Amino acid sequence: MILSVILWLSCTLVVVGAKHDETYLAQDTVLERDTILEYDVPYIYDEENDFAPGLFVFVMVGAVFFIASFVLGLILTIFCLLLLAALVFIGVFSTSILVGLARKSWWEGIKTFFVFTTSITGGVGGAVLFFTIFKILHWPNGWEYTIMGGISGALAGMAYGLAAFYLIRAMADFFRRKLNSNRC
Repeated sequence: MILSVILWLSCTLVVVGAKHDETYLAQDTVLERDTILEYDVPYIYDEENDFAPGLFVFVMVGAVFFIASFVLGLILTIFCLLLLAALVFIGVFSTSILVGLARKSWWEGIKTFFVFTTSITGGVGGAVLFFTIFKILHWPNGWEYTIMGGISGALAGMAYGLAAFYLIRAMADFFRRKLNSNRC
């Protein structure tokens, strides 16, 4: 009951206010009633002084809230991505150590580390590269090709990791033989 009365009053005030604004805007000069002196005082509407500081403050508060929300979202996103990268690195590192301990060869641990690291890096790089290319060229069906780019990047990263491991191992063997031959 009270809610319906409040709704009726607010609608009535809006209609009356709109009618008042129409008559107010239709006149160049509006007469206001001065209650103390009891006579009509002419009021001239000044179009050049039409500044509403309340609206300006409202817009500025909204802009500050929007910018603060954007910055907070950006900081949280960067934090989550760094946390994800740290967790992946810890997983790769611990897996490499466990493989090296299980096979009793630290070369196998290094090989696992290289292959995992380059596979993950290649997969992420391939997905980002394909996604960027498809967005720049405005080609359709970018998600399927982004997944293909991630898979091909992971395979290329694995091949690169194996090649880098064997190259580093060959260089280590070469330098070890050089050092052993200089000692004799």
